[in-house]
This record gives sequence, structure tokens and C-alpha cells, in this order.
Amino acid sequence: MQCDSAAITSMYTLQKYGTGKTEIEAKVWYLTAVKYYPLYGSMLFSVQYKGFWSHPNTIFLAVDLNGVKFVNTRSKQILAEYSYSQLESVGVDIVEEAVTLKMKPKGPEDQTRFNFETIHKEDIANLIASYSPVHSNWQRVGEAKIKQVCCA
Repeated sequence: MQCDSAAITSMYTLQKYGTGKTEIEAKVWYLTAVKYYPLYGSMLFSVQYKGFWSHPNTIFLAVDLNGVKFVNTRSKQILAEYSYSQLESVGVDIVEEAVTLKMKPKGPEDQTRFNFETIHKEDIANLIASYSPVHSNWQRVGEAKIKQVCCA
């Protein structure tokens, strides 16, 4: 017997939020409730922080409409969050599997550079660029510049 995930989700939505409601009303109630969760609509990428800090080295980097968040993989607690207006630049290292997020400093002792090792480096940069066109010119770090010589 094959299970249709959409049907299961629909049944769950009706059971949890749908007592005495039509299917569409139950879905509206459900979406109204979950949109207030802090990670709703976020794409989570598993990354490893390259450096020293007080958080676990392996975290989720959440990218959503509002900015980026650093999330504990076990508890799903948000460790830090930055809006796109706080993000100065995004760098993608093509030699190593790494992405660098450089933040605008708020104070003299604030950390402004976060280096993460991940195979999803370009996905992260492209998703950030899709939410924040200001960051669409993310930098490729480690790329050799080749001059094209034309014969006359």
C-alpha cells in the first residue's frame, strides 16, 4: 500500500486543527499558526563553523526572507540572527568547500566574519541573493583570473 504524503498531511491538518471545520479552513488555521514559528519558511543548511566560538561547530545555517540565522542542530534554538541589512558581503571559496558571511559591525567587539565549511556554499549564496538582490554579486574567493589574449 502506497502512502501519499500530501494526503497524510491533509489528514493530520484536519485532525489537529480541523475539528468542526472544512478542509480549507483547517489548512488556513494550521498555516496561520505555524507562520509564527521562528524557522518557518527557512531553508536549513548543515554547516561547520571554521574557527573558535562558544557555540557547537556543526550548526544549521537558516536562510529565509528576513535574513540568516545560526541554529543549534539538536535543540533548534536560534544562536544568532542577522537581517540582510546587517550582511555586508557573501564570499564563496571555490577551492575549499566554504562560504564566508561578513557582517557590518554593530560595536567594537562584535564578530563580523563567519566562515563555514559546507558543500552547499553556492546554494546558500544564491538563496541569499534571491532574497536580497543587493547581495547578488557574491564573491568567488580563490578563483584564478585568466586574461584572454586575442590574436590580431
